[in-house]
Amino acid sequence: MKRIIFCFFLALAIGSLQAQLPLMQGKVIRVLDGDTFELLQNNTKIRCRIVEVDAPELRQPFGRQSGDSLRQMLLHQSITCRPVAHDQYHRWLVKVTHLNGHPVALDSIIVAKGWAWSVRGWHSKGYNLDADPIQADARWYSHGLWASPNPIPPWTWRLRNKTRKVATKGKAKQP
Repeated sequence: MKRIIFCFFLALAIGSLQAQLPLMQGKVIRVLDGDTFELLQNNTKIRCRIVEVDAPELRQPFGRQSGDSLRQMLLHQSITCRPVAHDQYHRWLVKVTHLNGHPVALDSIIVAKGWAWSVRGWHSKGYNLDADPIQADARWYSHGLWASPNPIPPWTWRLRNKTRKVATKGKAKQP
């Protein structure tokens, strides 16, 4: 019972803290990849990552296309974001709410185009590709990365790439 009460008050405190974070507004000055961009707000660059999606890494299959798609949508555009938290790389995790003054669910658009994986598929037993109906439609119609018969999730690709980096670290490069 004590745990339930503690969790309730913790959730309440986090919710009130998030409600106090001001909206971020500015112009997108750079797109780094399929889910990360830089926002210029009051002459300050702010690095942001879109929440609820995970886009392929740039060196991963479909990584460049994912980044190019986000660049076409956001570069030099005015946006409004709701900050959620900071991540381990000191980026703001944000929910993009408006594009040029118009309401938008950017995370859903990216998933619908097939340029990112929805995080809504995560559950205690792994990942369910069809948990997000928007992603299920993108898969059905082979949009973006779903044109591949077996796309590699970004989290799997990062893990494999990290393992390779560790295995080759310290070895001399061959001429």
